[in-house]
Amino acid sequence: MKLRVLLVGGLMLLLIVSALAQAVTKVRKGSSDYLAIVRVAKAEFQKSAAFPIKPPAGTIRRCGNYAFVFDVLAFVDPKHVGDGEGMALLKLKGKKWVIVDSTVGSGGMEDLAADWAKQYKLPKALFAG
Repeated sequence: MKLRVLLVGGLMLLLIVSALAQAVTKVRKGSSDYLAIVRVAKAEFQKSAAFPIKPPAGTIRRCGNYAFVFDVLAFVDPKHVGDGEGMALLKLKGKKWVIVDSTVGSGGMEDLAADWAKQYKLPKALFAG
């Protein structure tokens, strides 16, 4: 009987840990993770922009050691107009956030986000609009 209780308890703990590992949360604005993720994503998006852009302020979510950023690129100088969107997947390696995948474009982002969810075996909720 005690063995059964231990097995059931161990299985429950494993299920809880597994569920928590896949939890998707918004990254709190102003937190150290938020600031680091925004800095890395901005640098990545800037590579594809013709003019200086503002830091991303759109969707920033986290699941375990992964973070997802989606934003409409906004130029620092309002006379520069564009309709580009930036999307980036980052991973926390040690104490540093690094780009795993990224793209800048003006369409098809939802399809690409779904592909990333499958490719990197991450919850679809991380990439949800």
